Amino acid sequence: MRAVVLAAALGSACHDYGAALDACRRDGRCFAETGVAGGGNGGGGAAGGAGLDSGSDDAGADAGSGDAGFDAGFDAGGLTGAPCDLLGSTCAPGYRCGWNRDAGAVCSAPGAQRLHGSCMTSDECAAGLLCESALCKPPCALAAGCDGGFSCFDVEGGFGAGVGVCEPTCDPFSGLRNFDRKPACGTPDTGLVFGCYGPSRGEFICMVSLGMGRHGEVPAVPWMNQCASGHRLLELPDGGGPMCDALCDATAGRNLPGGQPPYDCATRGATSPTEECRYFGADAGLRGLLASRVGYCFDYAAYSQPSCADADDAGVALEHGCAPAP
Repeated sequence: MRAVVLAAALGSACHDYGAALDACRRDGRCFAETGVAGGGNGGGGAAGGAGLDSGSDDAGADAGSGDAGFDAGFDAGGLTGAPCDLLGSTCAPGYRCGWNRDAGAVCSAPGAQRLHGSCMTSDECAAGLLCESALCKPPCALAAGCDGGFSCFDVEGGFGAGVGVCEPTCDPFSGLRNFDRKPACGTPDTGLVFGCYGPSRGEFICMVSLGMGRHGEVPAVPWMNQCASGHRLLELPDGGGPMCDALCDATAGRNLPGGQPPYDCATRGATSPTEECRYFGADAGLRGLLASRVGYCFDYAAYSQPSCADADDAGVALEHGCAPAP
């Protein structure tokens, strides 16, 4: 059984909500996350999700406070260009700690965009916020996490060691954003669509949907968010690459091996009679209701594994995802 591998493809093309979406799809350099699970019990997401990055290093985007602008405005007294701490700003009054691709965390004047306002660079965000995936979000310490309704997401190549951003968590079935219960992960009226994906660090989080791949379909690019909301990636049994794999309601366990309606595997697009709704393994890091409810559709015959109906031994049942992880 192979653990999930999360990796990010970095880029800045998609900071712009509008036309840049086309560039994002065309050159495949942003909003990318893979989360490919091996055959086994499907494993789920790695406990430390290496993340998607929309150019959250404000790639070139923070050029106004970088390059010549950075050199010209540098002031060691906590003003524009002075080094600072994203998690505990040391900037002068009236300045905020932002992010510059070349210089790292530096002081700059705050922008006007509030929490989850659209942005192209961190300079557009208010104090205490950074531009990541085209939205202004608060930074967080990976070791400490975020407040309820958010998960501290590790943006690979993003904001320095130990620093992530607080991403909204979501219901993987309904797509509701947890902190305000807005549908479709609170998709803003900007031309982009958001979906619920994961697991990542034991949570399901909102991210930009770049495709609408359904169960069993092979996405053009092996990124989790090339699939529709409520899907993940599962490695094909022949090693031919990942396919989109639907999440399912595993609440009933072996009493309903195909999953609990309306989020059962048949309703989610499974066509094989040997597909069952399996629990994620312990390495997914799911806790509480997520661990006992959220599963994934798995064709056990295609992977030469037993049906849960035959997994009478508790250890075998746990190994193959026929019982929730303790």
